[in-house]
Amino acid sequence: MRNTSKTLIATAVLSTVGAMGESTAAEDTTMRDVVVSASLIEQNSLDAPASVSVVNSDRIEASGATRVGEALTAKVPSFYMRGGGSLGTDSRVNGAMVYSMRGQSLGRVKMMIDGLNLADGSSGGVSSISKIPLTEVERIEVVPGVSSALYGSDAIGGVVNVITKVPTKREISTSYTQGFGDGDRKVFSANYRDRFENGVALALGFTHEDFSGYAKSAGVVQAVGTTGTGATAVKGGILTTTVSGAPAYIIGDQAALPGWQWGLNSKFYYNLDAKSKFFAGFGYTEAQTGYSQFHNYLTLANGSPLGSTTNNVSINGSKLGTISESSYWNSSNPNWSREYRYFGGYDGKIGKDYDLKVNVGYFDRDSYYVSPGTTTATNFTGGPGTSVNSPNTTLDASAQLGFALGDKHYLITGLSSSVSRMRRSVYATNAWRDPEGSQTGTNEWSNGDSRIDALFLQDQFFVTPAWTVYAGGRFDRWTTSGVAQKTVGSPIGTFTSPERTESAFSPKLSTVYRVTEIMSLRGSIGTAFRAPTNYDMYATPTKMGTRLLIADANLKPEKAQA
Repeated sequence: MRNTSKTLIATAVLSTVGAMGESTAAEDTTMRDVVVSASLIEQNSLDAPASVSVVNSDRIEASGATRVGEALTAKVPSFYMRGGGSLGTDSRVNGAMVYSMRGQSLGRVKMMIDGLNLADGSSGGVSSISKIPLTEVERIEVVPGVSSALYGSDAIGGVVNVITKVPTKREISTSYTQGFGDGDRKVFSANYRDRFENGVALALGFTHEDFSGYAKSAGVVQAVGTTGTGATAVKGGILTTTVSGAPAYIIGDQAALPGWQWGLNSKFYYNLDAKSKFFAGFGYTEAQTGYSQFHNYLTLANGSPLGSTTNNVSINGSKLGTISESSYWNSSNPNWSREYRYFGGYDGKIGKDYDLKVNVGYFDRDSYYVSPGTTTATNFTGGPGTSVNSPNTTLDASAQLGFALGDKHYLITGLSSSVSRMRRSVYATNAWRDPEGSQTGTNEWSNGDSRIDALFLQDQFFVTPAWTVYAGGRFDRWTTSGVAQKTVGSPIGTFTSPERTESAFSPKLSTVYRVTEIMSLRGSIGTAFRAPTNYDMYATPTKMGTRLLIADANLKPEKAQA
């Protein structure tokens, strides 16, 4: 994290799009798709300056997907997502999500809903995307490649934009889904949409999900070692290997992780005419994951259960060392999250010649997860521990104006601003499984504030009826400051990081040549950047397993060229 990285992927990309090209690679994309995410302009996907993959509502419904990750993974070329509740079989809805596109991951793919950034104000996590009800989704557009010229920070690997439904008529629908086995869950949703003659349109949605979790999704693996005498022979373990290929045994599982999540979404539209509308809305989601009794697969040679802490354990002569109760704990539950989302804007005409889009969104998030203490006073069900609370907010606003300049050019110019705030605290608790009711003090806290203001411009130049060139760039000015205090452990003290500013210019040049009605050739080159998150810079040192994570207040933005 300490060094600015620069990756040269390629100098140009030439792609063929057609019946045997993009449509074969991603069958959800068709020549009739109208897309907006590639250039901020509504256009046929064959004329877009990137190979946009589109997953529409019909495809989502036919696939049986219950979460966004299922709708995208294996359907969009070079895109991958798992964890964090992204898949219907994953009950860890508040966990870290792993995703990548063209090899770029960890906050280097910009996730959005209706053009609003979904990265939180703390670590830049995008767990919000797993909580979007698919019944509200009109389509998902995935734009691969560097996109900072239009979208700024994080758009190194590409952009994923979830576009929600706009009411066109009265629709009332309900649905119920029942899962079994490793996907055991109950999902209920209800939706109401209507458009009235006076130009008003309204959409309301509710969803609730209960999931039982899946016990064997978190197996407990003990590597074969060389310590101890191996005098306590046991049976019941399942032979396997570690991630590095060393011999090991599955000795149990951390048990199922039951939980729930629910959400409410509302949207209001007022159409001034066929081409112009105001919109506003509100959303709320809340989710919690619990825990259950772990399972120990091991027994002594006579069939009696293995004790809570046993030394010198061996299976078939292979030494496993010491097996203790804490080996089986899921040590991050219960965990909880909630999110408020407010948004509004305008999309339409100014006079006859100008196209205006204004978009404002505010996200207010809060969450906690727990960690057990390390003394004998802590056991599976309780005792001392800590609770990490991470309230954070993000405010995003943008305005873009589009207009024709003669017969050959269409210009888009715009301004945007993004403000993120982190207010992270680590509390001491006397009952780590009940973090909300057992706080005894504050071990540490950290605050971080970051802001990005930007100006962007794009020229769509129609060289010939078949050949279009896109040239543009974006200037971003990033400002940040923070403070952290640690009262327990080492080092103790207050650490202040004064305000500092960095800037980045992200140009991009693309060309599209329409060879036939079913095929286009594309090429592009551009740069991108990613600003470090508040967590990257200001969080107090954290140990995750065997890893020690130390923030660096002097981190600079990453830069990439492709």
